[in-house]
Amino acid sequence: MSLAQKTFDWIQDQLASGRTVNLTTHLVSIQVTPRIAAEWKAAGRDLFKIAKNGCLYVSRSAKRSDLIAYPDTVLVRVTSQATIGSK
Repeated sequence: MSLAQKTFDWIQDQLASGRTVNLTTHLVSIQVTPRIAAEWKAAGRDLFKIAKNGCLYVSRSAKRSDLIAYPDTVLVRVTSQATIGSK
């Protein structure tokens, strides 16, 4: 299993358990709450996806995505924290 796939699975597990996922670069920090992920799913869009080339992307809009991991290298810092109001 590639590092991008492991990262994708870890992100999905964190969101499913009610935790907020943080994606951080030197310039930008993005917080993805379980509510945000559910809203994207309800709209019929994937917030995180593995492309045919094996890379992991996070969607920025309906037509734009940002690369966050190659199959063997993660390009951002990925952490999680308890979501406010979760148990």
